[in-house]
Amino acid sequence: MRPLVVVLAICLLVSLALPRATAVPVTIYPENCYKNFDLLEWDLKRFGPYVVCKEGTVRFRWKGMHGVFQIPSIACPSNFTSGETETYKFLAPVSNGGGFDWKVPEEPGHYWITSQHADDCRNGMIAEVFVVNGDEDPFPASHAVPVLWSMVATVLGLVWMYSWQLLGF
Repeated sequence: MRPLVVVLAICLLVSLALPRATAVPVTIYPENCYKNFDLLEWDLKRFGPYVVCKEGTVRFRWKGMHGVFQIPSIACPSNFTSGETETYKFLAPVSNGGGFDWKVPEEPGHYWITSQHADDCRNGMIAEVFVVNGDEDPFPASHAVPVLWSMVATVLGLVWMYSWQLLGF
């Protein structure tokens, strides 16, 4: 048998043996969550998801003009001037450099944090935080990648490799 066929067969068997894979890499500690988490560079990029134990904290640190604001979903609000509600909360004012320790809510759930400065939210400055009790699976089934997608990626990768082999590279 050609080596490529053997590699393909092994990859497919490994893909079938995996029950599921998480969509994002996360380090889960023995209690399944971080007690305290430090975002050293709160800046224009996507953060998370992070799994934090209830009664834990997330420390935000930034350079430049940013703040900290809780929103109900990944969707950015049209503005941050409508005032605070149950789902929209000012956590730290905009400042030129700074930091803020967010004591996560007691209620386990899915939380979204952004900066209310200028277009920070629309430019992708969003953190996704799961607050958990510490004894549960932090990722629901909706965050699982089906085995089928693992197999499809494997097959596409091997086809790509084989096409390069046919071209003599």
